[in-house]
Amino acid sequence: MDSLGFVYGAVGNHDSSPVNQFPPDQVVQQTNMSIQFAYDVFAQGLAPSIGSAAATKFDTNSGSYAIVHPFSNLKIISFNTIFGMKENFWLYETTMEQDPSGVFEFIVQELDEAEECGQRVWIIGHIAPGLEDMLFDFSASFDAIVQRYHGTIAAMFWGHVHRDQFEISYSNYSSQIAQNAIAAGFIAPSMTPTSGYPSFRVYSVDPVTYDVLDYTSFYANMSVPEFQISPRWQSLYSFKEAYGSKMQPPYTAPNLPLSAAFLNNVTDLFESDDDVFQQYISRKSRGEQPYFIILSSLRVLELWFHTLVPRAWVVSRALTAIESRL
Repeated sequence: MDSLGFVYGAVGNHDSSPVNQFPPDQVVQQTNMSIQFAYDVFAQGLAPSIGSAAATKFDTNSGSYAIVHPFSNLKIISFNTIFGMKENFWLYETTMEQDPSGVFEFIVQELDEAEECGQRVWIIGHIAPGLEDMLFDFSASFDAIVQRYHGTIAAMFWGHVHRDQFEISYSNYSSQIAQNAIAAGFIAPSMTPTSGYPSFRVYSVDPVTYDVLDYTSFYANMSVPEFQISPRWQSLYSFKEAYGSKMQPPYTAPNLPLSAAFLNNVTDLFESDDDVFQQYISRKSRGEQPYFIILSSLRVLELWFHTLVPRAWVVSRALTAIESRL
């Protein structure tokens, strides 16, 4: 990982054992059921990139930390979104906590300091608050923070769903128009091929404002034989080129950001032009057809069978036979 330069990580729901289970501090104090081992390992891996101070903060702050990117005016806040996940059963206490492990207090403190210092902020996390996997109250509390500090937040970056998506925060959800769009959340696709071909994004960023100017999604086609030997990464699309070029007037200038207002206008475009909307739906899975998504999932299971089932070669032959008929 050292060769990648600066790597800013965020805790995911599969980073614990059992998966999804992250007991908040209050539960740890009452039951001694801790997953500190996971925080220790994660912090050790992040330390070469984010430094010992931020890694220690992560380790002692239940998987949340903040750091100013070197030689910049950009603060990155990474927080443990699993404290809002419905399937984190440790959250279902007799009286459920409104701020598990103090995650909201931490975010507000870091945003307030950034506002005082005139910094811009990127917020990163695994699951985007507002998605169906998240508890409503957790999402609402986070949204209240975004409402207050949206002028400081340059962008938010999420994952988890394995699909190419985006999210918009509004000052008034009863009137979801461009004028009320206040913050943009970018939900990246996944290298895990269970919801489409393996994929990643490359963002273009304004070096002064730290606004996202555009992003390009890359993917590897799993349906070609050479994928198993040497995957070939190719560009799928540029967000601004794909959607900004279809607006009147076109929104394609390199210095224009992918603002929340622009994303709102993209959703208006989806409503008025079904062809564009269908292109968006296709890009969510990187153009992969549904039967290939199923086979991709089965290929992942095949790896497990090879370690658990003595005659797993039968599974491999069956999958190969199915693929040859498609």
